[in-house]
Amino acid sequence: MFIKWLSMSYLCFFLSSSLSYGQDAIKKTSRAEAAPSIDKFTAFNTTPDTSGNKLQADAIRVTTIKTVSNILKTSKPTGAKKLELTLRLAELLLERHDYLRETEYGIFQANWEAWSKEKQLNASLTKPEPKPNNTNSKLELSNGIAILRKLVTEFPSSPKTPKALYILGQSMLLAGNDNADEYLTRLVKGFPDSEVFPDGCLALGEFYFDRRKM
Repeated sequence: MFIKWLSMSYLCFFLSSSLSYGQDAIKKTSRAEAAPSIDKFTAFNTTPDTSGNKLQADAIRVTTIKTVSNILKTSKPTGAKKLELTLRLAELLLERHDYLRETEYGIFQANWEAWSKEKQLNASLTKPEPKPNNTNSKLELSNGIAILRKLVTEFPSSPKTPKALYILGQSMLLAGNDNADEYLTRLVKGFPDSEVFPDGCLALGEFYFDRRKM
């Protein structure tokens, strides 16, 4: 397994170099930047959004999700139109996951700090320590993943398939799903000329390293 992984890693980096993607191409896409890995969860900016911009943006996002879902359900588009709308729907759900995850962590942080201060004032405090509740964000992540899995099955060789595979792989990694490598491997092996090929190589290498699948 180690030889297989090592060979694939060298192939990925060789091809990405020969195709002149450079360092800029190896940077994470906006989707990856919006959804940091689990271990970077605390890196979210939890400063209260007093302007309400994030809340307003999420309201628009929710409306757009409903609109796109309704179009897909009632108009039943096909081909490129269906692909475009479905991919956008998945991206919106994953964006909403990011927003909800940040919000949930902000609530947890505020509750924990209040509990900690109370605990310092009263050592005999029996109130249980607050725990983060990620139910809503996990639901949106799960919904986005489900849509992308159907998408890459229905459209296995579309120009947008590499992007969908990369987003799917990264989202499954974020969800802690060990099957993420299935889609990242498909991206690396099937779409070496795609813009997300270098990112796919790095994500796949990190997956094998983190899980010691060698």
